[in-house]
Formats: sequence, structure tokens, C-alpha cells
Amino acid sequence: MTATSSPTSSLTTELREDLRSYADLGGLTLTADTHAWYAAVDTIGTPEEARAASTVLAELRGRDLPAVRKAATSLVGAPGTVGETGRAVALLIRVRRTLAALGPQAYDTEDLDELIAATANGAWRKERGVKVPLLRRRSLRGRARGLASSRWARAGALHAALTAAAEDRTKWAALAGADAGAPALPDDAELINNAAEAVQATSLGLTALGRLLRPERDLEALSFDDLVDLLDRLAADEGTLYRLPALRSLRDRLPAEGLDALYVELTAEEAAEAVVEAVAEAVVEAITVPEPRAEEPAAEPEPVEEPLVEAVTEPEPVIEAVVEAVVEPVVEVVTVPEPRVEEPVAEAEPVVEPEPVAVIEAEPVAEPEAAAVPQPRRPRRPRKPSITVGKPVTAYSPEELTAVVRWIDTDGEKRTDDELLRAAMKELGFARIGPRIKEALGAAVSEVRG
Repeated sequence: MTATSSPTSSLTTELREDLRSYADLGGLTLTADTHAWYAAVDTIGTPEEARAASTVLAELRGRDLPAVRKAATSLVGAPGTVGETGRAVALLIRVRRTLAALGPQAYDTEDLDELIAATANGAWRKERGVKVPLLRRRSLRGRARGLASSRWARAGALHAALTAAAEDRTKWAALAGADAGAPALPDDAELINNAAEAVQATSLGLTALGRLLRPERDLEALSFDDLVDLLDRLAADEGTLYRLPALRSLRDRLPAEGLDALYVELTAEEAAEAVVEAVAEAVVEAITVPEPRAEEPAAEPEPVEEPLVEAVTEPEPVIEAVVEAVVEPVVEVVTVPEPRVEEPVAEAEPVVEPEPVAVIEAEPVAEPEAAAVPQPRRPRRPRKPSITVGKPVTAYSPEELTAVVRWIDTDGEKRTDDELLRAAMKELGFARIGPRIKEALGAAVSEVRG
């Protein structure tokens, strides 16, 4: 508790409310390990963003990811992640485009590189240092036209299709293995289109979700099983998701008020939930007693000391003053005249007369206090209002605030309206004047002062 006493000594009422609200929302106990959505506390700041994240999650779990996983079972290479499935679908789209210009036998051609060079222009061959004899080039071009889907294919389009076929064959071997055979389309013609749409939607959803979670990660690289597990944990923790905007707002305000050390201690990684809650409650309760209360009784001893000084320096008038004013310390008044009897021996007789008077007036002990203070209102001062200190100013009724201000105003001390307002603020335990405090107490001062 010593670590928390320093930062909490200057907490205002509003800040205590923020700390209590933050604890009630679970901000001191939530972690990304126990609550999946807490990893997005730095990125989700509004209810609208929380609802958008919930929508993305629902679409991924209910529609997009199941479609991608189903398509992956029918694709080459049996991809195990969304990223691998996307690459497999992209390759099938390339193969489909290539087969629109060439026949499937193009992938089985052994001298495919020679066909590419023969159908290229002279600049292409010169740039790559490839030389093909004229007669050989004519023969290869004839074979290339035989691979084309259309006999009217131009040389440039034929060269581009052959180049694409060579790239397709290399990527297919890398994805499916050297023994997978030549690239081929699935029997279901709609599989590619459906899989492409599902992969695109899933990729967009996972990208958006990955940007929300911290640390940011590539969710497309997770295996299907790990990805499903993550999405299930996020779905089960949607209550935390909708608390994130309020948590983030409160958490951003707490360090701004100088509570960095307190926040770090209460959210320590090793702190147990019960310990954190107990510390947070103690922090709030530790600030319920206001400091300025010690100022009020300090003014009462002053009237008692002043008559004693006059009684010692002026012996003759002291006899009357002792009878009238110094009734409160009766014993001291009777014992003080002893040293004076030596000098004015003849005047010792009047000392006997005040004794019965002092005994008679010793009963109303409270009345001499008012006689020492030249404030006629002090005897009529109302009783101190019974209120609970430390609550928000809105929790007090106007009658309670007026009663507190009236009680302070009748203590005999002269104050301006502003000084009276600040005295009431300290009495209620407020450390600074906020707009709501100033408005409520200002109305009470106006009611008392008229």
C-alpha cells in the first residue's frame, strides 16, 4: 500500500469515480490471455468500431472461413491456411486463363522454352542472348500455332501464352510437388469462382481483424484449426469487446492525472484478481477523509489566551475581568492572584468577593466562549450537518449543500463569497473546483448570503 499512497493523495472526486468505474469494468484484471478481445483495447475506441468488429467476426465464423476451408479440400496441394488457399486459387485462375489460349498439351511440351524463344521478336532474343536458326525458328513457330486454341492467334499473343504456361508449370510443381503432374482445372467449373470469392472476403476480414489485435499479426498464416480456435474465443468474449471503448477512455484519463505508477502496480502481470480488487478499493477509500478539517478547531484557543495577558500586566482591573470573562479556566483564575497579595496587601479584601460570583457562573461553561468572540451569531450557530464526505457533488441535494454552507458561514470568520465556496468545497472533501462543483456550491452560497 505504500506504493499507492503517493499517487492517490491528490485524487479528485471525479478521478476516484474514474478509478472505481475502471475497476468495475474489469480494467485492472483483464488480460489478453484470459480475454481475447482485450488485445484490441488500444485500437477500438468507439461503440461503432466495436459493432463493426463484431460484424466482421460473425461473417468470418458463419460464412467466409467455412467456405474457404471446404474449398481447400478440393484444391491442389491440400492447403492448410487461408494464405495457402489463396495462392492455390490464384494459380488455378492463371491456369484457366492460359488454357483459354492454349491446349492442355502445352503443359506437357518438353521444349517449351524453345517455343517461347521462337515466337519472340528479335529484340527479346538479343536481350537474352538467345540464338535460334531461321529454319529451326520457322519449325518451332509452326508447332506453337498447333498448340494454340485459335488458328488465328497472333505471334505476340502466342508468345505471351507460352510464357504463362511455363510459369504455371513451375508454380504448380512448387505447390503440389514434382510428382503432381501437369497443371489442370478441377471438374467443378464453379469451384474456382466460389473459392475465389470466399478467399477474398476471408482475407479482407482477417486483415481488418489482425489490425485490431495487438500485437498485430498475419492471421492468414495461422492453420485452420488455430484460426477457428481464435475466432471462437473472440466470439465467446464479445462482452469485453463492447466494454473496450469505455475502458480505453478511462485508461487514457488515469495516466494523464499522474497515476502511471498506480496503474502499473494494479495491472501487474503477476497480480491476482482478488489482490487487485482489494488494492483498488483501498485506494478509493483512503481518500475519504479531507485534510482541511484540522483548520477549524485551531481558532478556538485564541480568545482564552488574550484575557490572561491583560490580567497579569494590570492587576487592578484584573479583579473585575476575572469575574466577568475568565470563567472558563476557574481554577487558574483563583491561583494566579497569590503573588499579587505581597504588594497590594490592602487590596486583598476585594478578592474574597468574586469567589461566590465565580461559583455561581461556573455552571454555564459554554456561554463565556461566545463572550470572548465579538460575534453575536456564534451562540446561534446550527449543528453541523450530518453528511457523508467524498461523494460526487451531484449526489448531494441542494438542501444539504445549503446546510453545509450555512454552518460554515456562522463560525464567526469573515469570508468573501468565493472564500466561503472554497471552505465548503474543502469541507466536502473536494481537492479542486470543477464546473459542477462551482455551480452547485455557488447556488448554495447565494441561497445563504441572499
